[in-house]
Amino acid sequence: MAKPKITIIGLGVIGASLGLGLQREPGNFEIVGHDKDAEHTAQARRLNAVQRTDWNLHNACEGAELLLLTLSLSELEETLPHIRDDLRPETLVFAVTNVMQPTIELAAKLLPPETHFVVGHPILTGIGAPLTARVDLFDEVTFGLAPGHQTDPSAVQLA
Repeated sequence: MAKPKITIIGLGVIGASLGLGLQREPGNFEIVGHDKDAEHTAQARRLNAVQRTDWNLHNACEGAELLLLTLSLSELEETLPHIRDDLRPETLVFAVTNVMQPTIELAAKLLPPETHFVVGHPILTGIGAPLTARVDLFDEVTFGLAPGHQTDPSAVQLA
């Protein structure tokens, strides 16, 4: 039986930190990463933030049970139409961004209506230095969460 698949699209500081944090928890899952920026991909591999990377966006998304998007709003607008057909009905799409309402509206417009979509905004305080990818970046951090219009409450709980 295949391991559940978590895909992270966007392997900058936020994506790599999410990958590192997820791997701290016990679980039998695979973390796959994708980023258009080859340096972000290489850095995520060096940090062991993901278990493997895939340069092909569709391959990276195919079969994912959890899809973490750490992209800007314009990158989301470009990416969502490409991945919409790769999503299974039970997949949770979780976008981490600092613009929640526009992201919800974009997902409602570009993803199938049955998609379980949640947007989250981490409130990082007291950092004081340039952000770097690290396993504890989200420890004790409050996340503002907002679900899509059709998102099941259990998907919000998972997020």
